[in-house]
Amino acid sequence: MMLIDVLATILFGIYVFYVFLLITSPKMIKKEKMVYQDLLHYVVFIPCLNEMKVIDKTVRNILDSGGNVHVVVIDDASDDDTLKVVRKIASKNVHIIERKLPNARTGKGEALNEAFKKLMRVVRMLKVDDTKLIVTVLDGDGEFSKNALKEASIAFQDSSTSAAQCRVKIRNNKRLLPLLQDVEFFTMVADIQNVRNYTNSVGLGGNGQFIRLSALEKLSVEAPWGNSLLEDYEMTLRLFLKGEKIKFLPRGIVAQEGLTSVKQLIMQRSRWVQGNIECLKYLRRILKSKKIGLSGKIDIFYFFSQPFLNLLGGILIFFSWIILSVFLYHLVHTELLYSGKLDNTLAFILILIAISIVPGMFFAIKYYWNVRAFKEIESISFFRCIEAGLFMPIYNIIMIPSVLIAFKRYLSKENGWIKTERV
Repeated sequence: MMLIDVLATILFGIYVFYVFLLITSPKMIKKEKMVYQDLLHYVVFIPCLNEMKVIDKTVRNILDSGGNVHVVVIDDASDDDTLKVVRKIASKNVHIIERKLPNARTGKGEALNEAFKKLMRVVRMLKVDDTKLIVTVLDGDGEFSKNALKEASIAFQDSSTSAAQCRVKIRNNKRLLPLLQDVEFFTMVADIQNVRNYTNSVGLGGNGQFIRLSALEKLSVEAPWGNSLLEDYEMTLRLFLKGEKIKFLPRGIVAQEGLTSVKQLIMQRSRWVQGNIECLKYLRRILKSKKIGLSGKIDIFYFFSQPFLNLLGGILIFFSWIILSVFLYHLVHTELLYSGKLDNTLAFILILIAISIVPGMFFAIKYYWNVRAFKEIESISFFRCIEAGLFMPIYNIIMIPSVLIAFKRYLSKENGWIKTERV
């Protein structure tokens, strides 16, 4: 058997296994009740770079969420009127950290670390209990559901819980591309995170994450965030290496804008892939760690392997389609659907299309029922979900260039923050 056949078999086997795992995954964890009302302090960090179009709504949403909440807007030398918009919000609970060039725009992790240092000075001065202070990271376009902080508070009732991650929802899903992202995040990623709740390997996302201050201090009292382009997953790995526990909040939602441009989507995903590659430096420590279980290590290893599998898939996809096409063509002509009244070529095309869309269609239909389960979320028609399922294979294919761009940027040591423009 040729090497390319072996690699194709391994790639296809991993893909099928992971899809099977998602389809047969256990139900979302049971809803817990608030056992006691410990007063938690929430400090929400919002790193901003040219967010004037969305920041007002984001900040006001947090202030209206109830609870003991302070908002820290970290302006990373914006060129627009982000600061002017924030300053118009009259609230003593809104604070601004203004970063200036040349010390600004050095990465999201650096911006968060600067805010962390200032927070620590206040915590020490006021002698705040660091186990009761929850640092929250929100993107400039993030919007919490009304119950998000309550769901986080329930999770942090467990003193062993060091961090939690909200479920992500795309709000501008009237157009096809954002709808496909919504299916991906609200259903596919949520299912993956749900499985990770059972394997103790939940990953933090860049939007809607909660971290106990005491856990951050275990990483560093100066700069707990790393400088990887995927600083959220780097934070995840460092917490795991300390033996910390992360929970997924399937009922706590953070809404954000989906990208409407294919070019922007490819550049965003290339940054994520490059950040994934940068996190490989932790692999040896993870494999040797006694604080991470076997199932958690397997999940982390699969996460690390995805860029390489995707790149391999891009190289093999041409050969795979040829092999599949030849196989199905012979199958149709010799055994299946053979009839003088049936156009065999058409049958072959229909079978090929069916095999391509089944996985995406499954998750698109599941997405329809997931949305219906939340009364506060605007409903979506079943036919639009079918449309999303039909286009999901194309959505997956357009991701391939992001892998090539990421490897090119990594090898050429380009690690600047590729800013996603707001619409």
